[in-house]
Amino acid sequence: MIHEIWKWIEFNFWFGFVALAVGLLATLPLLLTKTNRKRFLRSGYEIEVIGAVVLIVAIVLIGLYNHLGAHGT
Repeated sequence: MIHEIWKWIEFNFWFGFVALAVGLLATLPLLLTKTNRKRFLRSGYEIEVIGAVVLIVAIVLIGLYNHLGAHGT
């Protein structure tokens, strides 16, 4: 029982870590350099929308990986 709880906690930790990393990779390049920051501010997109879209894509890809990996392909 404790082993199963530990596996669940470990999976959720790595899932959250991957989601955070993907969100950072999606948003930091827009803010780190001055030229990208100016271009982003002129584009009209909000950083929250970009981050949300990237996280949703990451969640779908991780879900597909888990589903296909469970079947041995």
